[in-house]
Amino acid sequence: MGSFFLNNATPDLLFIRPSGNPIDAKGFQAMWSSGDLVLESAEITKSTNLNY
Repeated sequence: MGSFFLNNATPDLLFIRPSGNPIDAKGFQAMWSSGDLVLESAEITKSTNLNY
């Protein structure tokens, strides 16, 4: 899953984790590749595009 965002996201993509800490696509891929996470289901419930 992490490699999808690394290959398809915009360079400024940030995920906001439940802790409130942001992570970029490269960090997201590393988090998924670590083996510490197990995906049980996946559903996009909301997508927000913020322009600064």
